[in-house]
Amino acid sequence: MKKQSIRSVQLLFLCLFFMSYSQLTTSQTRVNASDIVDRMKAGDDVSYENTTIVGVLDMTSAEEELPDLPRKKMWGGDNIESTLRGDISFVNCTFEDHVYAYFNDKNIDHTDGNSEYTFIVHFKGDVKFTACNFQKRAWFKYSEFDEDSDFSGTQFEGSSTFKYAQFPEKTSFANTTFEDDNTFKYTKFSEFVSFENAHFHEDAIFKYTKFKDGVSMNNTNFHDDLDFKYTEIRGDFDDANMVVDGKMDTKYFKHKGKRGW
Repeated sequence: MKKQSIRSVQLLFLCLFFMSYSQLTTSQTRVNASDIVDRMKAGDDVSYENTTIVGVLDMTSAEEELPDLPRKKMWGGDNIESTLRGDISFVNCTFEDHVYAYFNDKNIDHTDGNSEYTFIVHFKGDVKFTACNFQKRAWFKYSEFDEDSDFSGTQFEGSSTFKYAQFPEKTSFANTTFEDDNTFKYTKFSEFVSFENAHFHEDAIFKYTKFKDGVSMNNTNFHDDLDFKYTEIRGDFDDANMVVDGKMDTKYFKHKGKRGW
């Protein structure tokens, strides 16, 4: 009986240890966005998993550039472009605040400028935001992604924009959820891209978007309107089981050079 009691106690402690270890490994570490940005701008590769990012993740050069720029340009601002050269990887991460690879200085809370300059970030290395959660804005307008990029399984709770973005290499938005307004207007995808199993809860805007090597929208759900006006698809278009709950505008839509759906 005594040996059985000791074994029971040992088994209990063993179970408690594995339960505690499991909780530690699945819980998210908290990291300040400014620390990550410093590494990015230094050209380092950055990789985070199961991490909560605290504060605004501003990847632009605004912090460095704004002090030397005029406080306001009455005729409108110029574009200030910068490039991040390292690989960027976020897996199962939560972004509590805004994420900016683009913004105009006149309407952003975290700067005190009113110069109307536009700040844009380009990416030289691989970019991965998989199974992540953007709780506020995620703005990648005008960004160029020189290597592979992956946004699959990610949830965009706030507004998101990839307007005018360019993806010359492989990219994926499969299993992605867009809760708020979003736009891929004028976006260019040079390689085949997947939006399969994605959910768009607000208007989905693909106006003037170019898919140069095809696109999959297999089992994609558009819970509001879908704008395919002037959209051009040169490769295969998989729209099996695609559902559009709202209106769909396909005026001047082209697939493999032929106009019409």
